[in-house]
Amino acid sequence: MIRMVDANAVKERTAKKGAGRPRASSNVASHKHCKICSINIDVKSDPRICKSADCIAKNEKNQKNDKMMRIMFFVFFAAVVAPIFLSLLGYGGG
Repeated sequence: MIRMVDANAVKERTAKKGAGRPRASSNVASHKHCKICSINIDVKSDPRICKSADCIAKNEKNQKNDKMMRIMFFVFFAAVVAPIFLSLLGYGGG
């Protein structure tokens, strides 16, 4: 026998649980955190890092690594897909 779920009861239970949670404080000014060292930085800062030379260097290194990973992903994707595509076109062996 299939047991039905009472949606209204579930909504009431979840509303009661959520009522006790604290809300975001309006006393805290809007801010962001540095991606590297997590200190508070200005909301308008772009890229999202502080002015520390260490963080700037690490961010540049991370960006280079991300770019290289994207390139390698496409190279390996092409290496896997190209033989399949060529065999579908009839250029494969046998």
